[in-house]
Amino acid sequence: MKLIKLLTILSIVTIESYSQNNNAMKVPEINKEFEKLDISIFSEHPVAGINQKINEESGTTFKLFNGRKYEEWDPKSKRTIRSFYASGEREIKRITGYDYSVNPIVGIYKEFYPDGKIRVKGLYCWFGFKIGTWFYFDQGGVVAKEEDTDVGFSFTYKDVFEYCKENNVSLERNSEFKPHITKSKTSDVPTTYWYITFPFTDKMITHKLSGVDGTVISISEEKLNTADQRMGNEL
Repeated sequence: MKLIKLLTILSIVTIESYSQNNNAMKVPEINKEFEKLDISIFSEHPVAGINQKINEESGTTFKLFNGRKYEEWDPKSKRTIRSFYASGEREIKRITGYDYSVNPIVGIYKEFYPDGKIRVKGLYCWFGFKIGTWFYFDQGGVVAKEEDTDVGFSFTYKDVFEYCKENNVSLERNSEFKPHITKSKTSDVPTTYWYITFPFTDKMITHKLSGVDGTVISISEEKLNTADQRMGNEL
């Protein structure tokens, strides 16, 4: 398959992650190695509309939308496990994508230059926040910047998942309303915060927690409306 250049870099480490039934899940591990996406996946089927085919070996379905958006869909889990989008009208300006093939909640965000060379990669939670170290590459494929997104957050994302479990906040991807979780840094003390927003009856509830020790800073609510359906909103 043409996507193999992108996926051969991916290695897996088994660590404990949140799941509704407390089973251990695998989370992808990233590194600072150079990689390149085969951009021909966008040019092979330039005809407008949706082109798709089935990989008989894996059982997944590959879809190409209008020659710009590539998706790999798993009929067993009934979800998109990989997706890449090429922006630009005539020429590709930027390629962005997600890989949730290992974990439906924690995946890998990747951004590429127009020629397919890696530009950015890092772990990203489907609910709205970055995890761990993110790597930024120059056009020569050299790491120009590293960003540790966990600095200051002694209360980790796994602690947040456990907090959600204790407060009956569903973290299933098939929920009607998508809970939204964000990280924030300020000059105040404590300097880091978690915000967990989720629906309850006819309201949206937001829990603000200390990023240092998980102390509940505040709990607020507002009326629920259709704009609170955050399904599909990502980085």
